[in-house]
Amino acid sequence: MLQKTKPANGKSRPRALVLCIGGLGDVVWASASIDALREAYGNGIEIDLLLKHRSGELFRHDPRISRILVLRGGPRLPCW
Repeated sequence: MLQKTKPANGKSRPRALVLCIGGLGDVVWASASIDALREAYGNGIEIDLLLKHRSGELFRHDPRISRILVLRGGPRLPCW
């Protein structure tokens, strides 16, 4: 999901939400998209990650990530 938002200065800034709600292997594969998004849209892009609870710690100190959104629940959460 890619969206442009307008901050207070009026200039639009691209944002992306990367869904990593599978197991650890899926999180590793999805993390490859972070560099691809930065290459395509520049360093000004804000990248948010939606992760399961256990995977959130992997990206806590990653400077490429704007926000980490944690999906709370049991190990067998339904996919959309």
